[in-house]
Amino acid sequence: MKIKVLVADDQELTRDCLKIVLGRRDDMEVIDAVGTGTDVIRSVRKQQPDVILMDILLGERDGF
Repeated sequence: MKIKVLVADDQELTRDCLKIVLGRRDDMEVIDAVGTGTDVIRSVRKQQPDVILMDILLGERDGF
């Protein structure tokens, strides 16, 4: 069983790098990568990730 990971960062380059690094692992799957706090909430409700890697400062909503 793979660990479902949601990546949340407002910088596209950071999201892309994390997707590449985590995508190389056999035990993890990046199910979504988003750039805003609002998108985090939507993705969590839809995708139900096991783990969220989230930046603290996300524009209109923060990581707290």
